[in-house]
Amino acid sequence: MNQDSTKEKDNNRMDSTPSFVEHHVPRQEGKVYARDYKGAGPAFVLMHGFPDNLHIWDDLVPYLIASGRRVVTFDFLGFGASDKPAGAAYSFKQQMGDLEAVVEGLGLEKVVPVAHDSSGIASINYALAHPEGVDSVIMLNSAYAEDSTFLWPEMVTLFATKSLHALAMAIAQNPGPRVCAVGGAVLRCTHPKRQTSA
Repeated sequence: MNQDSTKEKDNNRMDSTPSFVEHHVPRQEGKVYARDYKGAGPAFVLMHGFPDNLHIWDDLVPYLIASGRRVVTFDFLGFGASDKPAGAAYSFKQQMGDLEAVVEGLGLEKVVPVAHDSSGIASINYALAHPEGVDSVIMLNSAYAEDSTFLWPEMVTLFATKSLHALAMAIAQNPGPRVCAVGGAVLRCTHPKRQTSA
């Protein structure tokens, strides 16, 4: 992108298409797509949640750029413009690895991880593992817990549990109310309104 225009609209929103440098940061499992907007550090490293991509930050980036800050956005592996390797194990550990790869690959020194939703765990774990490289952490609509008894919201658990993949995909394709029965390896979901009485 070569255009770099930033001006305020009448409705208090930025009218902007700030320029950025695209990167494809290598990882063992594939390449992480990142955008680097020039500015002063420490860089804001904006991370998306599930099931989003870096575009959730498109309206915020122009304001951060206008303040003179360096901003980096990226898509976790499996999302947006990043590689989607078959058989990859998507996890909080993998997200932290993606963050580490982006920070190292772009030569960032101190950063401010900005987490939304499920990327909160990666931001906290990164800060704990690399305290010298973190200025501060910002978490939006997120949570953190090392306690294995912590109960995640049902939809996060549903989509993160491999054994529930069929159920998760059925709900994603048709999210209306349903009654599901799991018997062995068989999953049967029906809409209550479509059930017939025997």
